[in-house]
Amino acid sequence: MALFGSAMRRTVAAGAALAGGAALVMWRRRINPLHVVWDLDSTIICSICPFEKAQLLTLNKHSSCYFDHTDDDFDYVPGEPNTRTCWRPAARGVIRLLSYFATQHIYTAAQRTYTETVLNELDPNRTLFASVIHRDTQHFNGRQRSPLRGKDLTFLFGDDESSLRRVVFFDDRLYNFEPQPSNGVHVRPYNEDVVEFGGDVEMARVLAIAVLAFWAPSDVRPLLRQFQTPRHKCMEAEQQELQAATRAIKTE
Repeated sequence: MALFGSAMRRTVAAGAALAGGAALVMWRRRINPLHVVWDLDSTIICSICPFEKAQLLTLNKHSSCYFDHTDDDFDYVPGEPNTRTCWRPAARGVIRLLSYFATQHIYTAAQRTYTETVLNELDPNRTLFASVIHRDTQHFNGRQRSPLRGKDLTFLFGDDESSLRRVVFFDDRLYNFEPQPSNGVHVRPYNEDVVEFGGDVEMARVLAIAVLAFWAPSDVRPLLRQFQTPRHKCMEAEQQELQAATRAIKTE
């Protein structure tokens, strides 16, 4: 009986600790919300076309690791898939976990039809993401250097610089951070080689960064700089110099 009573006390204490932790997370989310922005291709998924090549690369993968569909950016026969899209290991689980303490967004250069196809698999009830931007809602200039290159987070959060204090942006292409390099976290590309040979654990790193950002006292950008590559830091320094020059011109 004494052992039973002791076990009950430990169970109650553990339950109380969990409840207290959950309440703390909800309080933190309410007073200092974190926003996580996701790219799609080569960040949380890898889409492979032509379909025959995709089948060869995924011979040893369980069907739950991918889905087949039509990508209308490529030639296709109506009713037949031309693309196999593979989920990055643990990506879906990490996104669901983050939904408990972060507000999430999608920012992709893919077209609307492709984006909706992916969301139908990832978030069929449309509950995981507060907003979605694709190339049919916002023009992208891609790799060519220009004022329009990259993904401008002000389309999600407005022009007020302070609105970016609690924003983390995960993308596999470094140039997509050019408008706001301080908010970017460069993700190892999830490409066909990684799909074929496996061993990808990048989402563990991504989750750790998101959790650290959630508990950061205010601005997350000083924390994110610790995870920047030298090339990323150079991009941020160039942007800061440009901003300083722009301010100087305005004050003349």
